Amino acid sequence: MREDLKELRRMIDDCDRKILSDLEERIAISRKIGVLKRTDGTDFYDPAREAQKFEELKELAGSESRPYVEELYKTIFDISKKHQNKPAFGVLGRSLPHTYSPQIHNLMCEDYSYSVIEREPDELDALFSSGVFGGFNVTIPYKREAFARCDETDEAARVTGSVNTVVFKDGKTLGYNTDYYGRRVSGSAYKWCVTYQWDGFRECGLSSLFYSGKKTASCGALMDWAKKNGAWVTGDYRPGDLALFDFTGRRGAPTHIGWIDRVS
Repeated sequence: MREDLKELRRMIDDCDRKILSDLEERIAISRKIGVLKRTDGTDFYDPAREAQKFEELKELAGSESRPYVEELYKTIFDISKKHQNKPAFGVLGRSLPHTYSPQIHNLMCEDYSYSVIEREPDELDALFSSGVFGGFNVTIPYKREAFARCDETDEAARVTGSVNTVVFKDGKTLGYNTDYYGRRVSGSAYKWCVTYQWDGFRECGLSSLFYSGKKTASCGALMDWAKKNGAWVTGDYRPGDLALFDFTGRRGAPTHIGWIDRVS
Protein backbone atom coordinates (compact mmCIF):
# COMPACT_ATOMS: atom_id res chain seq x y z
CA MET A 1 0.00 0.00 0.00
CA ARG A 2 1.31 3.43 -0.95
CA GLU A 3 2.25 5.55 2.09
CA ASP A 4 0.45 8.83 2.55
CA LEU A 5 2.64 11.97 2.33
CA LYS A 6 0.47 13.91 4.76
CA GLU A 7 0.68 11.14 7.35
CA LEU A 8 4.44 10.80 6.94
CA ARG A 9 4.85 14.54 7.50
CA ARG A 10 2.71 14.28 10.63
CA MET A 11 5.07 11.56 11.86
CA ILE A 12 8.05 13.80 11.09
CA ASP A 13 6.41 16.58 13.13
CA ASP A 14 6.00 14.18 16.06
CA CYS A 15 9.67 13.23 15.82
CA ASP A 16 10.72 16.87 15.74
CA ARG A 17 8.74 17.62 18.89
CA LYS A 18 10.46 14.75 20.70
CA ILE A 19 13.90 15.82 19.42
CA LEU A 20 13.36 19.42 20.55
CA SER A 21 12.18 18.29 23.98
CA ASP A 22 15.25 16.09 24.40
CA LEU A 23 17.52 18.83 23.02
CA GLU A 24 16.15 21.31 25.57
CA GLU A 25 16.90 18.84 28.36
CA ARG A 26 20.39 18.13 27.00
CA ILE A 27 21.29 21.83 26.71
CA ALA A 28 20.09 22.43 30.28
CA ILE A 29 22.26 19.57 31.54
CA SER A 30 25.21 20.99 29.57
CA ARG A 31 24.71 24.32 31.36
CA LYS A 32 24.84 22.55 34.74
CA ILE A 33 28.00 20.71 33.68
CA GLY A 34 29.52 24.06 32.72
CA VAL A 35 28.80 25.43 36.21
CA LEU A 36 30.42 22.38 37.81
CA LYS A 37 33.46 22.68 35.55
CA ARG A 38 33.86 26.33 36.53
CA THR A 39 33.57 25.37 40.19
CA ASP A 40 36.16 22.60 39.87
CA GLY A 41 38.45 24.51 37.50
CA THR A 42 38.06 21.82 34.83
CA ASP A 43 38.61 22.53 31.12
CA PHE A 44 35.40 22.84 29.13
CA TYR A 45 36.77 20.75 26.24
CA ASP A 46 37.85 17.14 26.81
CA PRO A 47 39.01 15.69 23.43
CA ALA A 48 39.35 12.15 24.78
CA ARG A 49 35.82 12.19 26.19
CA GLU A 50 34.46 13.53 22.89
CA ALA A 51 36.20 10.86 20.81
CA GLN A 52 34.88 8.16 23.16
CA LYS A 53 31.34 9.54 22.84
CA PHE A 54 31.51 9.46 19.03
CA GLU A 55 32.37 5.76 19.09
CA GLU A 56 29.69 4.93 21.65
CA LEU A 57 27.00 6.82 19.72
CA LYS A 58 27.87 5.10 16.44
CA GLU A 59 27.50 1.75 18.19
CA LEU A 60 24.09 2.78 19.55
CA ALA A 61 22.78 4.22 16.28
CA GLY A 62 20.54 2.34 13.89
CA SER A 63 21.79 1.27 10.48
CA GLU A 64 20.09 4.11 8.56
CA SER A 65 21.20 6.92 10.87
CA ARG A 66 24.72 5.62 11.66
CA PRO A 67 26.45 7.34 8.70
CA TYR A 68 25.24 10.73 9.98
CA VAL A 69 25.82 10.32 13.72
CA GLU A 70 29.29 11.85 13.91
CA GLU A 71 28.31 14.86 11.78
CA LEU A 72 25.15 15.41 13.83
CA TYR A 73 26.82 15.09 17.20
CA LYS A 74 29.76 17.26 16.25
CA THR A 75 27.22 20.07 15.87
CA ILE A 76 25.53 19.14 19.15
CA PHE A 77 28.87 19.00 20.99
CA ASP A 78 29.90 22.39 19.56
CA ILE A 79 26.59 23.91 20.69
CA SER A 80 27.01 22.38 24.16
CA LYS A 81 30.52 23.82 24.52
CA LYS A 82 29.29 27.22 23.34
CA HIS A 83 26.48 27.15 25.91
CA GLN A 84 28.82 26.07 28.71
CA ASN A 85 31.22 28.90 27.88
CA LYS A 86 28.59 31.65 28.15
CA PRO A 87 28.88 34.01 31.14
CA ALA A 88 26.93 32.40 33.97
CA PHE A 89 24.24 34.18 35.98
CA GLY A 90 21.27 32.97 38.00
CA VAL A 91 18.75 33.43 40.78
CA LEU A 92 19.79 32.62 44.34
CA GLY A 93 17.47 31.20 46.97
CA ARG A 94 17.08 28.27 49.32
CA SER A 95 14.27 26.48 47.48
CA LEU A 96 13.03 27.73 44.10
CA PRO A 97 10.79 25.05 42.54
CA HIS A 98 8.36 27.54 40.99
CA THR A 99 10.63 30.33 39.71
CA TYR A 100 10.17 31.56 36.13
CA SER A 101 13.43 33.51 36.12
CA PRO A 102 15.38 31.16 33.79
CA GLN A 103 12.57 31.19 31.22
CA ILE A 104 12.36 34.98 31.35
CA HIS A 105 16.10 35.51 30.93
CA ASN A 106 16.42 32.91 28.18
CA LEU A 107 13.63 34.64 26.25
CA MET A 108 15.11 38.11 26.72
CA CYS A 109 18.78 37.46 25.96
CA GLU A 110 21.00 34.74 24.49
CA ASP A 111 24.34 36.24 25.59
CA TYR A 112 24.54 34.45 28.95
CA SER A 113 23.22 31.35 30.70
CA TYR A 114 20.89 31.61 33.68
CA SER A 115 20.56 28.99 36.41
CA VAL A 116 18.56 28.32 39.54
CA ILE A 117 21.07 28.51 42.41
CA GLU A 118 19.72 26.72 45.48
CA ARG A 119 22.02 26.93 48.50
CA GLU A 120 21.85 26.30 52.22
CA PRO A 121 22.94 29.16 54.53
CA ASP A 122 26.31 27.52 55.27
CA GLU A 123 27.06 27.38 51.53
CA LEU A 124 26.75 31.12 50.85
CA ASP A 125 30.34 32.09 51.64
CA ALA A 126 31.66 29.49 49.19
CA LEU A 127 29.23 30.67 46.51
CA PHE A 128 30.18 34.34 46.86
CA SER A 129 33.89 33.55 46.69
CA SER A 130 33.72 30.91 43.94
CA GLY A 131 34.01 33.17 40.91
CA VAL A 132 31.64 30.85 39.03
CA PHE A 133 28.88 33.38 38.39
CA GLY A 134 29.08 36.91 37.03
CA GLY A 135 26.22 37.78 39.35
CA PHE A 136 22.75 36.70 40.40
CA ASN A 137 19.35 37.87 41.45
CA VAL A 138 18.59 37.17 45.10
CA THR A 139 15.28 36.12 46.59
CA ILE A 140 14.14 35.19 50.08
CA PRO A 141 15.56 34.22 52.50
CA TYR A 142 18.97 35.57 51.42
CA LYS A 143 18.49 39.28 50.62
CA ARG A 144 20.01 40.46 53.91
CA GLU A 145 22.64 37.72 53.85
CA ALA A 146 23.69 38.91 50.39
CA PHE A 147 23.76 42.55 51.52
CA ALA A 148 26.20 41.63 54.30
CA ARG A 149 28.58 40.10 51.75
CA CYS A 150 28.71 43.10 49.37
CA ASP A 151 31.67 45.47 49.15
CA GLU A 152 29.58 48.28 47.65
CA THR A 153 25.80 48.85 47.54
CA ASP A 154 23.39 51.39 46.09
CA GLU A 155 21.29 53.80 48.13
CA ALA A 156 18.15 51.63 47.99
CA ALA A 157 20.11 48.67 49.36
CA ARG A 158 21.53 50.75 52.20
CA VAL A 159 18.07 52.06 53.10
CA THR A 160 16.57 48.58 53.25
CA GLY A 161 19.63 46.64 54.40
CA SER A 162 19.00 44.11 51.65
CA VAL A 163 19.83 43.43 48.00
CA ASN A 164 18.06 41.50 45.28
CA THR A 165 20.82 41.85 42.67
CA VAL A 166 24.51 40.97 43.08
CA VAL A 167 27.19 41.68 40.47
CA PHE A 168 30.82 40.57 40.67
CA LYS A 169 33.01 43.16 38.93
CA ASP A 170 36.69 44.11 39.11
CA GLY A 171 37.25 41.97 42.18
CA LYS A 172 34.37 43.53 44.10
CA THR A 173 30.91 42.34 45.07
CA LEU A 174 28.32 44.98 44.17
CA GLY A 175 24.78 44.92 45.54
CA TYR A 176 21.59 46.60 44.32
CA ASN A 177 17.98 46.70 45.47
CA THR A 178 15.50 47.09 42.62
CA ASP A 179 12.57 45.99 44.85
CA TYR A 180 12.75 49.43 46.39
CA TYR A 181 11.45 51.06 43.22
CA GLY A 182 8.09 49.39 43.83
CA ARG A 183 7.63 51.38 47.02
CA ARG A 184 7.76 54.64 45.07
CA VAL A 185 4.34 53.84 43.66
CA SER A 186 2.37 54.07 46.88
CA GLY A 187 4.58 53.18 49.81
CA SER A 188 3.63 49.51 49.78
CA ALA A 189 5.17 46.58 47.94
CA TYR A 190 4.07 46.17 44.30
CA LYS A 191 5.01 43.79 41.54
CA TRP A 192 8.57 44.93 40.88
CA CYS A 193 8.71 44.36 37.11
CA VAL A 194 5.96 46.89 36.30
CA THR A 195 7.06 49.46 38.87
CA TYR A 196 10.63 49.20 37.65
CA GLN A 197 9.50 50.17 34.15
CA TRP A 198 7.30 52.94 35.61
CA ASP A 199 10.27 54.33 37.54
CA GLY A 200 12.40 54.34 34.39
CA PHE A 201 9.83 56.43 32.52
CA ARG A 202 9.49 58.74 35.53
CA GLU A 203 13.25 59.26 35.85
CA CYS A 204 13.41 60.21 32.14
CA GLY A 205 10.54 62.69 32.45
CA LEU A 206 8.33 60.56 30.20
CA SER A 207 5.66 59.49 32.69
CA SER A 208 2.85 60.40 30.28
CA LEU A 209 3.98 57.63 27.89
CA PHE A 210 3.49 54.97 30.56
CA TYR A 211 -0.15 54.40 31.54
CA SER A 212 -0.96 58.06 30.73
CA GLY A 213 1.13 59.23 33.68
CA LYS A 214 -0.93 57.27 36.20
CA LYS A 215 0.34 54.52 38.49
CA THR A 216 -0.16 50.80 38.12
CA ALA A 217 1.67 47.64 39.09
CA SER A 218 -0.57 45.35 37.04
CA CYS A 219 0.64 43.76 33.81
CA GLY A 220 -2.98 43.17 32.81
CA ALA A 221 -3.99 46.79 33.41
CA LEU A 222 -1.02 47.99 31.37
CA MET A 223 -1.96 45.64 28.52
CA ASP A 224 -5.55 46.91 28.52
CA TRP A 225 -4.31 50.51 28.51
CA ALA A 226 -1.97 49.84 25.57
CA LYS A 227 -4.78 48.25 23.53
CA LYS A 228 -7.13 51.16 24.17
CA ASN A 229 -4.52 53.80 23.37
CA GLY A 230 -3.03 52.44 20.14
CA ALA A 231 0.20 51.32 21.80
CA TRP A 232 -0.35 47.56 21.40
CA VAL A 233 1.64 45.74 18.72
CA THR A 234 1.95 42.05 17.87
CA GLY A 235 4.80 42.23 15.36
CA ASP A 236 7.57 44.41 13.93
CA TYR A 237 9.09 44.73 17.42
CA ARG A 238 11.79 47.32 17.99
CA PRO A 239 14.44 47.96 20.66
CA GLY A 240 12.87 49.95 23.46
CA ASP A 241 9.45 48.32 23.14
CA LEU A 242 7.99 46.75 26.27
CA ALA A 243 7.18 43.03 26.07
CA LEU A 244 4.50 41.33 28.16
CA PHE A 245 4.83 37.65 29.03
CA ASP A 246 2.27 35.07 30.09
CA PHE A 247 3.86 32.24 32.07
CA THR A 248 0.57 30.89 33.41
CA GLY A 249 -0.80 29.60 30.11
CA ARG A 250 -3.95 31.69 30.49
CA ARG A 251 -4.37 33.83 27.40
CA GLY A 252 -4.82 37.50 28.20
CA ALA A 253 -3.29 37.21 31.67
CA PRO A 254 0.30 38.55 31.41
CA THR A 255 2.49 38.02 34.45
CA HIS A 256 5.74 39.79 33.57
CA ILE A 257 7.05 42.77 31.60
CA GLY A 258 10.50 43.67 30.29
CA TRP A 259 12.36 45.81 27.76
CA ILE A 260 13.25 44.58 24.29
CA ASP A 261 16.97 45.20 24.09
CA ARG A 262 17.47 44.23 20.45
CA VAL A 263 15.73 42.44 17.61
CA SER A 264 17.56 39.85 15.50
